[in-house]
Amino acid sequence: MDIRTSTHADNQRLVIALTGDPQFLVDIRYEPEKHSLRVIQGGSRRLFFYEADTFFPSRGILLNEYGLVVGKLQMRSSEKGLIQLDDTRVSVLDEPGKGWVELQVQGLSEPVFWHYDSAHTQVAVHSDPILFRSVLLVLAWSVGVAVLQQQA
Repeated sequence: MDIRTSTHADNQRLVIALTGDPQFLVDIRYEPEKHSLRVIQGGSRRLFFYEADTFFPSRGILLNEYGLVVGKLQMRSSEKGLIQLDDTRVSVLDEPGKGWVELQVQGLSEPVFWHYDSAHTQVAVHSDPILFRSVLLVLAWSVGVAVLQQQA
């Protein structure tokens, strides 16, 4: 599955529309002051918050609107990481300069590629590690939801 981003700034918010598979369309609105992400996927609207670990900045958690942990992220280096969502593990490979991030989702035979729409988007996303990590977590969650819907 290939996912393309369409990004624009909107009143100090970064809006990322992820498109690829016609059934997979996600609108993510990131608000940097609150480290919150508003996600619209299909008919559902969700609110997530990202919190970085104080002692280990390479680790973070994704909280839903009720304050429950729905995902954890640990970047092993600036290029490789691991996301844990309930029982699903997602490996992250980000090669700078390539223009995409590869997500290998447990249970999927093919990797998911997140392509940036421009070099500007790549710089904007990578200049803020909290933005990058929180979008990765929400993207992995969204792919998991889409996979579950296809299996049902």
